[in-house]
Amino acid sequence: MKKRKLAAVLCLVVLVLSGCGQSLPEGMDKKEVTEAGEQVAELLGTGESDAVYDLFRDDVAQQLSPEDVAALVPESAGAWKEIAASEAMGRTDEDSGEEYALVMVICEFEEGRVTISAAFDREMELIGVQVG
Repeated sequence: MKKRKLAAVLCLVVLVLSGCGQSLPEGMDKKEVTEAGEQVAELLGTGESDAVYDLFRDDVAQQLSPEDVAALVPESAGAWKEIAASEAMGRTDEDSGEEYALVMVICEFEEGRVTISAAFDREMELIGVQVG
């Protein structure tokens, strides 16, 4: 198990060092962003999709439904276990130029690992979630 966690952390480190990640937008705290991303991942993993939907910034929530959010984590993943690793990085939206924080969270489920990524604007409002 420790080897798997180490591999997950190394994977995230390689992503960041390879240029896929940039520093967080000015004024954003890495610990706060990471904890918020982990909270979103755990809420999704434990089936609390309505709570995740409520975290979305208004303009994003208008484009989604609670059912869209509930469908993000595949049932085939099985039961939620724990967070294996997480990493926060900065990104810039190519279309709007908006800078935001992205937290990649590697989650352990009964049937394997799932990566849940959560994006936050400078005001720490949730602006996106991706599950892969």
